[in-house]
Amino acid sequence: AAAAERKKETEAASQAAKKAAAALNEKMSQLQAAQASMKGLEEAKAKLEHDVQAAVAGLKKEKEAASQAEKKAAAALQAAQASIKGLEDGKAKLEAEVKKEKEAAAAMQKEAQLWRRRKRNWRRRRRRRRRQRRRRRQR
Repeated sequence: AAAAERKKETEAASQAAKKAAAALNEKMSQLQAAQASMKGLEEAKAKLEHDVQAAVAGLKKEKEAASQAEKKAAAALQAAQASIKGLEDGKAKLEAEVKKEKEAAAAMQKEAQLWRRRKRNWRRRRRRRRRQRRRRRQR
């Protein structure tokens, strides 16, 4: 009877040990799965951090490039404005010269007209005097 009792106890202990071992194995496999999952997450985190850094660097480069382009455009605009101002000044100078030339030409024409009139009047006077002399001689 005692032996049978001991055998039952041993059997029960053996069953309990088997259950404990099975539970331990289950927990171990769960731990391994959790560790694998953690490793995957850490790798994903590292990849994301790398991607974020790359994106930030790219944005910085783009910003710098945009800044450079803006500076170049501003310089080009300034040069164009200076060129336009130079051209406008030149145009104004030329217009003033043309105006002076026109005025000078007009003055010359007036003077030439005046000389022609004087010449004409002088000839008329001479003719008139000659006619008068002839008439006096004839009388």
